[in-house]
Amino acid sequence: MKWSSVLDLLVEVSMQNFDFSSHFEDIVLWSLDDLVSKVSTLNKDRELGDAYTEIKALKYHEHLKEKAVEEVLLLFAFLQSIITIEFYVL
Repeated sequence: MKWSSVLDLLVEVSMQNFDFSSHFEDIVLWSLDDLVSKVSTLNKDRELGDAYTEIKALKYHEHLKEKAVEEVLLLFAFLQSIITIEFYVL
């Protein structure tokens, strides 16, 4: 028996026992599910990145508020010392 005949026979048997249409539908569905999963992961990563950015901005904003309060307190202390000095001078 020639190899080409054996291969032809194997191809013929496999085509009879194997439903290619359902197999390819499964592959397409798996591929689509994989793509949907990847897009979902990318969206979650983007949302997580946005959340981290917002947290960082809020922390910076809080730092600026704390710094402004410190400056106001220093200014208040300075003005209070000037008033006290002037009170003693008078």
